[in-house]
Amino acid sequence: MSYYFVLTLILCIVAYVWHRNNKFKNCRPRFDGKVILITGASSGMGEEMAKQMSKLGPAKIILAARRVEELERVKREIGGDPTKIQVWQMDYSNPTKCLAEAEKFSATLDRLDVLVNNGGVSQR
Repeated sequence: MSYYFVLTLILCIVAYVWHRNNKFKNCRPRFDGKVILITGASSGMGEEMAKQMSKLGPAKIILAARRVEELERVKREIGGDPTKIQVWQMDYSNPTKCLAEAEKFSATLDRLDVLVNNGGVSQR
């Protein structure tokens, strides 16, 4: 056996035993009563983050991206109380317009607790 194989095996055993004995293994983050804004929520990591964070008890989730129809689809897939999920169309390619839209939308918020700044464009 190689040295790296044995070392990896030992580390796996240590990690397993630690996890089994860890008193915090059932501890999950909670966002009870928090207001969460997720940019780039129409697909990819932003979409999945919105779905997972909706399970953690937020008061409100705001989904923001360019494609409103995709945001509405994500909202339907999340389910639950539709008044807790808002959809904001924001185009991040034009910073001036984006700032104006953000100011317009922020008038409807009393606070913002969590920002997931995920908006962006990738080149494939």
